Amino acid sequence: MKKSVFSLYTALAGLFLAASLPSCTDFTTIGADLLDEDRLGLDFVDTVTIRASTVAEDSILTYSGESAALQMNRHPFGDFTDPVFGRVIAGLYSQVLLDRDRLGFSPILVPPNYRNAILDSIVLVLTLDSVGFYGKLPETFGIEVYRVTEDIDASRNYYSNSSFATQPMPIGSGQFFSRLDSLQVIDYSSLTSDTISYPHLRIPLDFSLGQELMQLDTANYESDSTFLQAFKGIYLKPTLPTESMVSLNFGNLRSGIFLYYNDSIGRPRQYQYEINAFGARISSIRHEYSGAIAQELLQSPDAGDTLVLVQGLSGVNAKLEFPHITDLRGAIINFAQLEIPIGALPGDDPDKFAPVRQLILAAPNSEGAQVNIADVQFSAGTNFAVLFGGVVVKGENGQPDVYRMNVSSQIADIINGRAPNEMYIRVNTKAQTPNRVILNGPAHPLNRMRLRLAFTKP
Repeated sequence: MKKSVFSLYTALAGLFLAASLPSCTDFTTIGADLLDEDRLGLDFVDTVTIRASTVAEDSILTYSGESAALQMNRHPFGDFTDPVFGRVIAGLYSQVLLDRDRLGFSPILVPPNYRNAILDSIVLVLTLDSVGFYGKLPETFGIEVYRVTEDIDASRNYYSNSSFATQPMPIGSGQFFSRLDSLQVIDYSSLTSDTISYPHLRIPLDFSLGQELMQLDTANYESDSTFLQAFKGIYLKPTLPTESMVSLNFGNLRSGIFLYYNDSIGRPRQYQYEINAFGARISSIRHEYSGAIAQELLQSPDAGDTLVLVQGLSGVNAKLEFPHITDLRGAIINFAQLEIPIGALPGDDPDKFAPVRQLILAAPNSEGAQVNIADVQFSAGTNFAVLFGGVVVKGENGQPDVYRMNVSSQIADIINGRAPNEMYIRVNTKAQTPNRVILNGPAHPLNRMRLRLAFTKP
């Protein structure tokens, strides 16, 4: 049944393609902001041949020990099945570090005082980030917490296909609802207890872990590195299949393992083993396309003439090639804009699966790694959406919504042999964005992907 979708589009193409292709000299849209005198001597074209296909992503960077600017505060979580894109399983490996005193400019470690203390309970606290909620919401999520037994090096880079050895049995588990309900708890971080309320999850952990942490040698509390020798970290695993995804937020100071105890004179106290920016937090993401429309498109590159798919996390990208564009070598590119209508498939629900907020374009560098094209790099900053585009533009007169991206520099480089003749449509901030989008290809029978060019002949 799924294959018939593409057969239908192929049949319609013969009926509508000729009528839908505008004239080679159509400049009613492209260059509309140019002054009339600037148009003199310019040629306008939007029939440049484009070859499009859906391609798989190998892996993406989800933790950088080399650059603090590349570290993520928001991490996806869930076992999410999408009717078009397939299944996504997103968990998290994280180091857990010692508590810090943040009253001074530089946070200093605060070792616990467990002398003659009595353990009350031990709880993992996680905060959610509604920006990363996606799909059919709200839903019930399941989570299991495992103890990591393999060293994690916080000075290294790690990718979405990373994995680390864990103990076979979980040290905690639970279920939660994908809502931002505030929970009221008593804070025992100071001698005077206080009642506080904020949105978070609380997952009870094995009592034996609390006892082990209280009985550690004082040498293990001298530094983060000595503590990590005894407790290497945790793995958060989703356990319930859902039609949605949530995100865990580690940009605040409230996440971590909280150990509650009574001190030597019976006062209730707590100690927070923190999940913070000093330790590694690595999203582990796996995509399974079997039985989904995404699998058909991956196996049939020619189907990209009609539709391509783009997905966040480590999901699929769309590859674009321009086989005849070097015929313009020597021309001066005054303006180039890629216009891509948002597509649709039977059975899909755009209200449930909102399209990606912003797309960007990448191209392979000399080492074969995908990097943002020059137009993306030039536009970086507060006016990025204006200078480069890539955001959803509302369609007019019954037309579909579109993405428009300014690609003048990159197209000029491709034409003159300074850049490879391929670009990849990707999700901006891909590693922490679960959204996806269906896009019309360059031979779509009704609303096609096109490259609009304004150029001066040599």
